[in-house]
Amino acid sequence: MTARRIRILLVTTSMAGGAGLYAYQLARDLDRTRFDLRLAFGPGYPLDRAVAGENLPHHILGWSRNLNPIRTVAGTVDLVQLLRREPVDILHAQCSLAGAIGRPLGRLFRVPHVVFTCHAFASRDYQPAWRQAHVPRHRTRHGRVHQTDISPAAMLFATFSSPNALPMRSASP
Repeated sequence: MTARRIRILLVTTSMAGGAGLYAYQLARDLDRTRFDLRLAFGPGYPLDRAVAGENLPHHILGWSRNLNPIRTVAGTVDLVQLLRREPVDILHAQCSLAGAIGRPLGRLFRVPHVVFTCHAFASRDYQPAWRQAHVPRHRTRHGRVHQTDISPAAMLFATFSSPNALPMRSASP
């Protein structure tokens, strides 16, 4: 009997910058025999084409990286519909908009494991003091480890993989 693959929804505001690259690499390289990883993101960045070109499972949300209440609502509705249609075992939200909306929706839809990774919101020295002050409160209030303390991939899959390695697909020689 074959065990069911672990269903992961990686939600990010967009495929821009390091967060987008991280999401793309994880979707491309994670062991597909053990994990069913899908991406959900707002459109408009070059990595969107790479995701589509490699036929990586993904869903386009109506979000924008710019503050736009109408697009925020549209993307939230898209995410609600996705969670109704395709239940997941892990919801990994990254970036502020995805975290602010994805975490409560994960709880609402009873996703067993909801993880949030903060990407450069307050963890960098160049950010204003009021943002930097948020990081310790976030750690305490949400009981999560911040990105600078442990890699996001290790944090996300610590429960499901061996302690020494992540289950990545082997590269072809």
